[in-house]
Amino acid sequence: MKENVLVSILIPVHNREDLIEETVQSATAQTYTNIEIIIVDNQSTDNTWAVLEKIALQDTRVKIFQNKTNIGPVRNWKRCIDESVGEYGKILWSDDLIAPKFLEETVLFLDSRDVGFVFTDAEIFSSQAKMVSNLYSFKSTGLYDSDEYIEGVLFKSGFPASPGCALFRLKDLKKNLIIDIPNKVHSDFSTHAIGNDLLIFLLTGIQYKKFAYVNKELSFFRAHKES
Repeated sequence: MKENVLVSILIPVHNREDLIEETVQSATAQTYTNIEIIIVDNQSTDNTWAVLEKIALQDTRVKIFQNKTNIGPVRNWKRCIDESVGEYGKILWSDDLIAPKFLEETVLFLDSRDVGFVFTDAEIFSSQAKMVSNLYSFKSTGLYDSDEYIEGVLFKSGFPASPGCALFRLKDLKKNLIIDIPNKVHSDFSTHAIGNDLLIFLLTGIQYKKFAYVNKELSFFRAHKES
């Protein structure tokens, strides 16, 4: 494994005063410790910013920013990326969690120049009970041809479309997060954020020969009424 590779954990947030602290705690608890945690508050109208200020005082790896106005979800993702300086980037949605060993188990796969991204199994959970387990599980841990992901996500199921369970190179996130997607129905992808996330995978996938998969539940997606 490369030594001293800085990983940026990117947390865009809006109105998550009751959840954001647990999400950040899952980032600060990583066993892979060379990290920065970039959080951009998209002009929350609740107490989110005050919670973030408290968290940032407790851990110098946490760097918080606040937009002057609500710039929409996708542009807020982009600001997280733009404020980051790591070699690798991990998007962590503000209501989700990652296991302490998420980075330890994934970061080594990006040592290979042939590998564009790595993703893990995920679990959907709620505050009451586990709802779905083993989401995205399909084979054993290892490397696979990028064509298998591209064909799988377009024509099958069981492959992630949202980067919440994946690790990328930061330069690829910067290049492949497309804010305004041309389309014939004049849909504003920057506001509904459906498709921008999948394009990160697809555009990265066509630029590399391989992707990596870790057959462990290391990502946790929270199901709730606002998710």
